Amino acid sequence: MILDEIYKHFVKRLQEDGRLPSKTLGDEVGITPTASSYRMNSLMDKCIRKIVAIPEPKAFGYHIETMCMVALNEQTEKAFDSFVSHLSYRDEIRDCKLLTGSVDFYVRFIAKDNYHVED
Repeated sequence: MILDEIYKHFVKRLQEDGRLPSKTLGDEVGITPTASSYRMNSLMDKCIRKIVAIPEPKAFGYHIETMCMVALNEQTEKAFDSFVSHLSYRDEIRDCKLLTGSVDFYVRFIAKDNYHVED
């Protein structure tokens, strides 16, 4: 699917507010509600992985956002998979990226306080 300027506008606006109705998006670019709905369905089927809600951490008692770099003892697929699997059970994890070089992972997370960061 090739994204024209209307599709690109839809994606940009949905990144700002994933709850925008297709009619509003269509009105912004001057197309009919039917055409806008068709385009939204096409985007959702072919181009957009998912629209997610990103909560405000402080509303849930998390007052610190930080990051760390992690170097594993061994660089094997099993070690990587085990580490990522462990992180998947932690609600505090915001982002995890596999890196090259002397550090294996970049992990961004939230914490309630400094003690929680150490945990």
